Amino acid sequence: MQQLIKWVKRKLRRTVREWQIAKSYRQPLPAAMPERDKPCVVHVMNNQLKHGGLLDRIKGSISAYQIAQRLGNDFKIYVDQSSFDLFRYLTPKDASLVCITEELHLNTGVSKPLYLNDYRPDSVQQLLASFTGNYRQFHVYGNQDYTSLLQPQLFKEDYGKYWSTLFHELFQFSDFLVHHAAGKLPNNGLPLVGVHSRFMGLLGDFQDVNNANIDTAAQNKLLEKCIVSVRQIAMENTACNILAVSDSARFLQAVQLDARGHNYASRLQIDAENIGHIDVNHADEVLCKAFTDFYLLCQCEMVHQLLFGNMYHSQFSRYAAYVGNASLVAVTE
Repeated sequence: MQQLIKWVKRKLRRTVREWQIAKSYRQPLPAAMPERDKPCVVHVMNNQLKHGGLLDRIKGSISAYQIAQRLGNDFKIYVDQSSFDLFRYLTPKDASLVCITEELHLNTGVSKPLYLNDYRPDSVQQLLASFTGNYRQFHVYGNQDYTSLLQPQLFKEDYGKYWSTLFHELFQFSDFLVHHAAGKLPNNGLPLVGVHSRFMGLLGDFQDVNNANIDTAAQNKLLEKCIVSVRQIAMENTACNILAVSDSARFLQAVQLDARGHNYASRLQIDAENIGHIDVNHADEVLCKAFTDFYLLCQCEMVHQLLFGNMYHSQFSRYAAYVGNASLVAVTE
């Protein structure tokens, strides 16, 4: 019975969410609507709905962009800068990509809200069937990467390059983010090697959208295994700075202590402050930290992802490697 209930909830979730969103679409329209030759696909990010983490939101924008291209429609991005100040960190390549508040028509007579968060259609036809009707705008609330669905001809080795091309067509890292991140790195001119780990709640020090728990003995064993892995990576790359990025301050602080004992502290870049999931914690410092981590991983020549036990197989480091044209190495048992 529980499995049946879960299945029904999954099937109805999208319909219910779109109905809930549409209830708020009661905005009066301006007396004179501007002329438009074709509909516009707008990726909407406003923190009124859970969008997922930073990367999920970027994936949603790039997917919506591809859908607009496929349909021959215009494309824009709308963000509520009071709750998610995306453009402070990622600057659109073209100012016309920004949908300002006055251009976002929250009225179901002219706009169709589409809830695509966690939606995995079986085919391109099923995905694009949502974008029908005589609407001026299609508002996408999405966090999925539909590249493999929309571009099935891509070989595995071309996937990252294609996604990176789309990213750079839409965005560039802001001057603020570049300057802020530069101040986090050792001033020695060495190349950067990244280590990324996503524990969720395994080490007991991170509030996530999902919780995962293990006992104290298992925590200590996992922590030691990950510390040793960072040390090995540092010893194998003695002519490089080592960037460690994680959702666990406990792990990062333990690595800092280990680095002092094994003489690689001068090459280690770690920031264990302001760690949080941006779908849970909307503080400006947490958002800045997430963007800084992503940007720095994008600057790495190689990125290692630690994947021991029940650690989360995050896509954060993989897509950073795409953007930075770096190699990604999975570190497993």
